[in-house]
Formats: sequence, C-alpha cells, structure tokens
Amino acid sequence: MQDPEITETMGSNESSTTKIDKLKTEFKSIFDRNLQFFGHGTLLDFAPQIFKEGLKVRDPDLLSTSVPLFDNKPYDKQPEEHFKRILNWPHHNAPAVVVLAIPNMPDNLDVGIFNYLNAVLEELETEDTGYNAQFVIPSKYIRGYVNTKTGEFT
Repeated sequence: MQDPEITETMGSNESSTTKIDKLKTEFKSIFDRNLQFFGHGTLLDFAPQIFKEGLKVRDPDLLSTSVPLFDNKPYDKQPEEHFKRILNWPHHNAPAVVVLAIPNMPDNLDVGIFNYLNAVLEELETEDTGYNAQFVIPSKYIRGYVNTKTGEFT
C-alpha cells in the first residue's frame, strides 16, 4: 500500500515509482562504500551556488545541518525508504537536497567519528559570513543535488 503522505506529495503510485527508480539509477553512479553520504535540504534556487561554492553553515557540527542518507549496507541493499525520504525531505519539505560525500574515517584514526566528520568544516573569512554562517563545507565534499519534484540528480 502506498504511503498517503508520499502519494500526496509525489502524485500517483506510478509517478512515485518512476521518481524513486530514476533517483536509484542516478545515485548508483556516485555511490561508494568508502564514503558517507549526507543530505541538506534547501531551495532549488540555492542548490547550484552551494554546489559551486560549498555549503555555508552556522554551527561547526555536520549533523546539525545534514542527515545521513544511507546506511552501511551495499547499494543494492539500501531500503526504498531512504530514497522516499530524499524525495520527501522532512525539513520544510525542501525542493532540493544537496548531497554531501565524506570519506569514511580511517581505521587508524583515533579522534572519534563526530570530530572526524566536523573536521570537514572550514571557518569562513569574516567578509564571507552571512545569514549567521561562520563555517563552510567545501564544494569538494558536495556531489550534487536532487530536485525532489522530478527525482533528478545534478
């Protein structure tokens, strides 16, 4: 049975299935088990700029501005719910989800996973701060973004 909330947001079952299948196909090309993927919801107009310049954030805490997209299973074992969540982003029903990819923490590193993840954030120069942003996740960690209305990944 189709989740009524998903159907309302995405349209018919066929539309929902098509978008999910499209997203699965597009993500398969970037999925790498050596990376951890996170998502950040935003407006579609902002996504291209974030892709080019990085994601400016207020707090030096990756998990306060993004959420994990996948678990540690192989790609073909990822539950469909992960893809549904991307297409129905819970935070403000965002029309775009920026996809971040952070290399897995090396086994020989003893800093703790949260410290490791937060180390990707860089402090902004004072003149670059805005919207209370003081840090940036550099564009090298951004793989692209998903248009949640079409299921396309750019």
